[in-house]
Amino acid sequence: MSLLSDVVVTEQVPTISFNTNSLFDLATGTYVPGVDGKWYLSGGLTQHINAFVGPNGAFKSTFACAMIMRAANICYDSEVLINDTENSLDKDKHRAVMMGEELTHDDIANRVVWLSGANYTLDSTYKLIQSICEKKLAAKKEYLVKSPFLDEKTGKALEIWKPTYIFVDSLTELTSDAEDEMLNGAKMKNLSDANTAMMLDGNKKTLFIRAMKTLCMRYGLVFVVTGHFDKVMQMDMYNPTPKDTTFSKQDWKTKGVGSKLKFNASLYVRTSTTPLLDSNKEPLYGVGSGPVKDVMEIDIVIERSKTASAGNVLPFVATQTSGVLNAVTNYNYLRTNDYDGLAGNKQKQQVGLLPNVTISRNTIRSLTESNYELRRALEIAAQYCYIRNNWMTQNLPVDFSKTANQFFDLLMSDKNKGLVNDILNSRGYWTYCKNERPYMDLFEIMAKAGLKK
Repeated sequence: MSLLSDVVVTEQVPTISFNTNSLFDLATGTYVPGVDGKWYLSGGLTQHINAFVGPNGAFKSTFACAMIMRAANICYDSEVLINDTENSLDKDKHRAVMMGEELTHDDIANRVVWLSGANYTLDSTYKLIQSICEKKLAAKKEYLVKSPFLDEKTGKALEIWKPTYIFVDSLTELTSDAEDEMLNGAKMKNLSDANTAMMLDGNKKTLFIRAMKTLCMRYGLVFVVTGHFDKVMQMDMYNPTPKDTTFSKQDWKTKGVGSKLKFNASLYVRTSTTPLLDSNKEPLYGVGSGPVKDVMEIDIVIERSKTASAGNVLPFVATQTSGVLNAVTNYNYLRTNDYDGLAGNKQKQQVGLLPNVTISRNTIRSLTESNYELRRALEIAAQYCYIRNNWMTQNLPVDFSKTANQFFDLLMSDKNKGLVNDILNSRGYWTYCKNERPYMDLFEIMAKAGLKK
């Protein structure tokens, strides 16, 4: 008799990560086999807690919003709820919802609901999220879809919840009813009462995070939060506070988010920024006469991840006016990795898969805005380069021993005429929604080039 024979196992819908069609997917996931024999990237924003933290001005809100909008446009029937506790993103809602760049659907603004941070406390936000989950459960058949991933139990397509994005920007500034009453009501007698209020707030947020983790896994919520990262005072210089994780920053802490955010988050990302300027102090990837320091490099540090290895640092290019520039990010990644995947010189180049288009750092933004084939060529080159630099490739089904330029030379040979056009007009992200562009993953492309092991 089995000791576990009487155990009742309650099955729940599997949760999964949703692609953003950026290098962020490679940093947070891996390729897994699909139900159709193709390979699908499991990275992106997960149906769990996704935390983005950083000091003031570190583009954490911009990056988080961009990833949400990209994912929400790939699965274009998903909805987004934003509680803008700092009233910063909602000052220019058009800018925020357009951060999906080339992926943006015309109806995206209609699928985003904005909450006023002044009107929604932690308690009322949680009640609203609970009501959303109840509605989702009541219409379960409508919100369950088949993904391209393989369900190992049945051998069929894995059934998942449609994603519902909940974005709290920021959790640091999201106040609880108890804190609001303490600080603004009759209970506030003197400044020392603020300490009690802050303790109440921290305890409430810890409970909130734990509850949200459960709701995410039960109802397919993609919960995204930002938090303020700041230096803490060390009372004893000979006995410094130990790091939370291997890749934490010494003497820094995310404030006002409760004590268990990092522990409970499936993905915990830290951001920092540096202006991207040339030798003349002009924007490295400028267009027109914008602000000198408008173009920034956001360093994304994966401090904790339950879906991939942690510790990787990934540079994204962004501007204050446009948000994350995905195609420029791919170009910048190749440029800073010895131009692998690019032919030409340091002033002008051609992507190996598209030799008839010449690009440079001064033209890359304008050229990629209207040229899908160029964006796709850069995407494939950056993916190949990133995997060679960061993944353990020995057990992969394809051979990454060649440089990106050698890989492209194989694809551009006479025997592959016609194949390159198909590749450049394909897509590399998965979706359960209909899409006119055929899916072609990097491993399939490499296999067609003769790099299958």
